[in-house]
Amino acid sequence: MSDALILCDEKKRAGGKIVKACVKIHGDLVEKVMISGDFFVDPAEKFEELLQELSNMKLRKDAVVTAVAELLRKKELEFSGVTIEDILEVLNKILQ
Repeated sequence: MSDALILCDEKKRAGGKIVKACVKIHGDLVEKVMISGDFFVDPAEKFEELLQELSNMKLRKDAVVTAVAELLRKKELEFSGVTIEDILEVLNKILQ
């Protein structure tokens, strides 16, 4: 039996948009990061690539927010309804 833990949280922005994040934690490592919600992102293909990259990384909990921030900025994504800071805030809350 796996001793992995999945933690999720969400943030609702003024105007009603929601960003949700879940992380799969095994020991002190984050094995998977999932980000979803009722927002739009352009280009969608690059966001899908980012989610795939996050699913293949194994990071210490304290390195996840920094890694996600770097990937979000590197992919040059444009969000409508949420901000990069909203995503990072939810992830940071989960990992505290």
